[in-house]
Formats: sequence, structure tokens, C-alpha cells
Amino acid sequence: QDVFIRSIGTTDNERAYDLAELPNGDIIICGTTITSLGSNTNAFLVRIDKQGNVKWSKAFGGVGYDDFQAVIITSDLCILTVGASDSYPTQTGTTKGFVVKTDLNGNILWSSTVTAENQRNGNALSTEYCTHVVELKNGSYLVSGQMVQPVSYAGNDFFFTCSSNGIVSSYSLDKDYESSFSTLRASPRE
Repeated sequence: QDVFIRSIGTTDNERAYDLAELPNGDIIICGTTITSLGSNTNAFLVRIDKQGNVKWSKAFGGVGYDDFQAVIITSDLCILTVGASDSYPTQTGTTKGFVVKTDLNGNILWSSTVTAENQRNGNALSTEYCTHVVELKNGSYLVSGQMVQPVSYAGNDFFFTCSSNGIVSSYSLDKDYESSFSTLRASPRE
């Protein structure tokens, strides 16, 4: 059994939120990094080997706020990660759910932003964060998160499924402002 302690990152402010293990024992870590000037936040993925040595590290996003909250290794041996982004807004100042699928070297296969309010009534002024993801038996992905209203800060849970190529196929918005998902678990594949 390999045991190690490593500090991974730069002089900026990095936060790791989740990790997933590859079949060969390598680990994928997802999170966010904030530049020392505080003006830009990027989502990141890092791949380390069994001894904790960095194989590669990649940042994702644009000029705004971007983060990854959860990561899984998919059945087709790719990396799927979810979080939030306001780097690609349709309206200035909106943060949307962010879903990215990469190969095992961190190269983007597809990415998508998902907006709960756009799905419901066309109003994109809420802030949405994808926080959990699982792969379903049929190869699609179930993603959950929370939408926060800009004035009241009341929250709604949402979840959606998307295909293995990133097409959102169903969407649900919880009307109960007091609830929130704490975790999602997939049943074992048969």
C-alpha cells in the first residue's frame, strides 16, 4: 500500500473538492484555483500516480469564476467533472452549472453549461452549481446541484441527466427552498 503526503499547487489559492481513482491506481483530483490577484478563478484537474507525483495538471474556464466540485471516472474510461462557471454567460453575471468530459490526459472531449432557470422560464439571473455526479447503468450521467436566487438567496435543488456526449435529456427543479442534496450514489453496474 502506497502512503504519501504531497502539497500540490502554486502560490495561488487552490482548493481540492473531490477525487476519483483510475483502474491503474492513479488519482484524478478536481477543484478550483484562485489567482493571487483574486480576479480570476479557474477549475482544475490534476492527475497523480500512486506515489503522489503529478502526471499533469490542467486549468479550465475563462475570465470569470469556474470550479469543479465533483469528478468520476466513466465506464468508457474518461473523466467527467461538474461544477459552476460564469465565464460563458448568456447574461452578464450569471453562474451556470458546468459539465466537462475529458480523456485520461485531461483533453476536453465536450463541455456544457446548464442553466436551471433557462430550463424553467427563461430567466438566467440565478446562480447554479453542479455538486454531484454519478454514471447510470445506461451510460448517461445524473447530475445534481443547487440554484440560488440573487435577491432572496433562497435555494432550489435541481438534477438532470445527460447523455455520454453531453446532451441534456431531462431536467427537474425542486420547489422546496429548504432542501438540498447531500450526496448521490450509483447502484453497482451489472
